[in-house]
Amino acid sequence: MTELPKILVVLGAPDAMAATPAEERERNLHLSGNSGLVSALVRTLRARGLPHVVVIAWPDGDTEGESLVATTGVEVLVNAICEPLTQRGALQQLARLEQETGLPTLNPARVVATTARPDVARRVGRADGVRAPHCTLYETGAGPLVEHVRAAGHRYPVLLRPAGSHGSSGLVRAGDETDVAAAARAVGTCTVTDFVDFRSEDGLWRKHRMVYAGGRLFRRHLLVDEQWNVVGESRYFMHERGLFAEELEWLARPVVDTDPIEARVLEQFQAMELDFGVIDYAVLPDGELVIFEMNACVQLTGTIPEQYRSEIGYIEDNNDEILAALMDRVRRRAAADPPVRGAARR
Repeated sequence: MTELPKILVVLGAPDAMAATPAEERERNLHLSGNSGLVSALVRTLRARGLPHVVVIAWPDGDTEGESLVATTGVEVLVNAICEPLTQRGALQQLARLEQETGLPTLNPARVVATTARPDVARRVGRADGVRAPHCTLYETGAGPLVEHVRAAGHRYPVLLRPAGSHGSSGLVRAGDETDVAAAARAVGTCTVTDFVDFRSEDGLWRKHRMVYAGGRLFRRHLLVDEQWNVVGESRYFMHERGLFAEELEWLARPVVDTDPIEARVLEQFQAMELDFGVIDYAVLPDGELVIFEMNACVQLTGTIPEQYRSEIGYIEDNNDEILAALMDRVRRRAAADPPVRGAARR
């Protein structure tokens, strides 16, 4: 195995965050809108004493890329910024840093900028057995939310999600204009997504998650619930119904690009040009793949709470394999596109 090049890791501060003292910048690896996979990479690099430099891109800051390369000797840039709706300023700083340094970059700013839910919906649409439901961005102050939903051509029910969020906190399912009007103040700037009934033939709702790293797909989880909002807490339902065997069987299957679902998932990542990322999806009874989200916000499980391990079998256990694939991607990217000192790309 070739030696790991010296890595420049770029974290991003959300648009509303002001710069903090330098010692806090280095210590804080859990800023909102950054990839948990890259944070895990930093912890691994530190634990192994491997060469790396961590910087934070501030929305109102400036970059000194050429001097950074000259003083630190970094050879490849790994971008942790993953949420374009709340990290626009940081992504702009990253783009300037890429240009100034000329470093080969994993998940360049231009790629991450196209991964917001509305962008994925426009790019994927509905074709060749894949669907990303119609999704638009509503910004507070741009008129009533009800009018936005109507003008954008949405069909009820719709999902209202606070911009930049990836969990179920603040998520609202609105069945009509009355529901939208009632939720408007609470959700604020939000994405509006047409709801898709993704129930399986047995009436249960299933959500799959896969991670992409190093050109490979990794299975992460298959969650099942009796209601549409399938989240981590769905494991309690799975425990009660004895459904862990189904997830274990899915996790144990080799990932093969001849599988009709996995081939489509891989095609989407390749089209997106992400070096690493995550996808949440469902498979409809007719075999159509429905994408809920697809972006760079990979959140590796750092420590699994005891209640999940012992009570309900929380089993995402391929973190090390995913990290190894990411580091292999770093090596290959640096070898294929070595930086030219003193000659940043203009």
